Amino acid sequence: MKLLIIGFDGATFDLIRPWVAEGHLPNLAAIMDGGVHGDLLSTLPPVTSPAWPTFMTGCNPGKHGVFDFIQPHGDNFTLVNATRIRQPTLWQRLSDAGYRVGVMNVPVTYPPAEINGFMISGLLSPKSGQVSEPADLLQRYEAECGPYRVAPNVQYKEGNESSFIDDLYDLIHTRGKWALKLLENEKTDVLMVHFIAMDVMKHALWRFMDHTHTRYEPGPYEDAIRDGYRLVDIYIGLLMEKLPP
Repeated sequence: MKLLIIGFDGATFDLIRPWVAEGHLPNLAAIMDGGVHGDLLSTLPPVTSPAWPTFMTGCNPGKHGVFDFIQPHGDNFTLVNATRIRQPTLWQRLSDAGYRVGVMNVPVTYPPAEINGFMISGLLSPKSGQVSEPADLLQRYEAECGPYRVAPNVQYKEGNESSFIDDLYDLIHTRGKWALKLLENEKTDVLMVHFIAMDVMKHALWRFMDHTHTRYEPGPYEDAIRDGYRLVDIYIGLLMEKLPP
């Protein structure tokens, strides 16, 4: 393993820095102390669907061709997918250079590409679609790791906060458990693991945490986002432990 890339969707230093200072995120703290970190500008528009293709290609949306979650077709539209990306991705360039690559759950990677290694597609993958390449990748480890999940199973509605939170925590555990197994068994030079759960949780539950929010509501869910960050931090540490010195 030469490079591990961790995508922490929706993460912000506005939360990471104070939680690091309070001791909640020791593994992120170690990475920050031992390396370089800083705030980055997002894409224009600052939306998930164009942002991740920009990361994958190094090109802005005008060059890679993805601007939104949808692609208009006259009076209708379809969801954007990886076939809309007009530039070669990082995974394709690395594969062409002879490196073995693993990609897990990065948005806008469906349908999964044939690369030198493996790919499990991420956000915007259809539930009935083939989300892995090779096609039998998930079957190889399902008995040991349990069913793989690309996305949440519980959609937030007011009043179902507990089940919504539990489902997203389980999504983090699923992603982390599978990442550890694939890191160990599917030898790669480069592995990217993407965590989507906290982005989803913040869309729904930010008002329970932010005392300045116009709809702030005190209660038992105030630390739900922080505790989700802590879960991701734990898996970051476990993944780092498996890297060669």
